[in-house]
Amino acid sequence: MKIRKSTTADIPVMQHIFAEAKAKMRASGNMLQWTDGYPSDDVLKADIQRGFSYVVTEADGKVIATFVLAICDDPTYKIIYDGEWLDDEQPYGTIHRIASREGVHGVMAEVLRWSFGQIANIRVDTHRDNLPMQHLLLKHGFTYCGIIYLLNGDERLAYQKITTQMTKTQEMTPSATNATQHDEQVRRHTQITQLALAMIDYDNGDPKRIQHTTKVHAYAALIGLQEGLDDETLFVLESAALVHDIGIRASENKYGHQNGKLQEQEGPAVARQLLNRLGGYTEAETERICWLVGHHHTYYASDAIDYQILIEADFLVNLYEDHEDSCCRGSLTGQIENTIRSVRKRFFKTTAGTMMLDEMFLKNE
Repeated sequence: MKIRKSTTADIPVMQHIFAEAKAKMRASGNMLQWTDGYPSDDVLKADIQRGFSYVVTEADGKVIATFVLAICDDPTYKIIYDGEWLDDEQPYGTIHRIASREGVHGVMAEVLRWSFGQIANIRVDTHRDNLPMQHLLLKHGFTYCGIIYLLNGDERLAYQKITTQMTKTQEMTPSATNATQHDEQVRRHTQITQLALAMIDYDNGDPKRIQHTTKVHAYAALIGLQEGLDDETLFVLESAALVHDIGIRASENKYGHQNGKLQEQEGPAVARQLLNRLGGYTEAETERICWLVGHHHTYYASDAIDYQILIEADFLVNLYEDHEDSCCRGSLTGQIENTIRSVRKRFFKTTAGTMMLDEMFLKNE
């Protein structure tokens, strides 16, 4: 068996696997878990966009199982009832939505082997009626810890297992790892601060442009945090948000005007020059940032989460700036509201970004 990240092209076969899993649940007496079309295509797309979704394949590439491994804090695990976590201090991963094709064996063991290779502290929750899953968790060394409640109020039984094996992120001693992580956090914070100040200097005398850049960066960071981006992806996203419109001045100087396509054409070279002058960015980071600058008006260039969030953050600011008078009056015309709804339907995919758009512009719904 092999494990790889899921793509949107995998969704149909993933849904087929979930349908088989739900049929097996019903046959075993579990009538209440995964009902009402859950998990929907939107749920699966969100998992994929956040980089949490995986599929298990056979040697020939056939997909035989799917699961989520999210290495981030789960808000539903902050409070546990009738028990306690084995450890509530260290980082952990959470396995969700694991399902396999009918007749396939050994998936759980392979998923756990691979997942514990990513992080040594894993939590899982399951429905009270899902007796097969409870049996499997105990069989593989998990400890029952107590009861948690999902955001919709549904009860789940919570389990945890901590191994002592070395993971990809634990190959150094704890003290060395912590020091390295701290140094990396300081580097990223310093880089973002220096880049933000450099962009203010670059657009000096143009408060509207500076305000726009600052707001896009703030929204991108906020959405990224809510979507659970890892530190490196968030760092690249924030950097790209700060320089996303750096091609405007170059376009105006070269052509006497600017538009989205000219920004994409002229922006990457200027961004690269600025990043190289500041220093501190790896070549891979610079390449990704410049790619994002060169595609932030294309809208359908990629399914990557950093690209999607940058587009949504830019739209949140542009929609307000383009219709500022109506927004300030608190009353949108039908035409403006239709425009916002169209943008929402066509371009917004993340849960956090969509919620922010709704709160800003469609709060009465």
